[in-house]
Amino acid sequence: MVETFSPSLFVTAKDQTIVFDWTQLPADSVSYNGTQYSGFQFYKVVASATNAAPKYPEDGYLTYITDYNQSGL
Repeated sequence: MVETFSPSLFVTAKDQTIVFDWTQLPADSVSYNGTQYSGFQFYKVVASATNAAPKYPEDGYLTYITDYNQSGL
């Protein structure tokens, strides 16, 4: 079953650590902006200290997460 996905990302600073919290994927197959995505193997978390809108692969990535159910870092 494909579910519609509306992602949100929240970034906060806690005890000198940056905390990322995002919308968990509702299923292993989702639709976002009219495109279907499935077969997730991992997330790549992209972040930049100097770019307000970083993109992969141009800005590299901070880490990757292999559990698509994970919704924070």
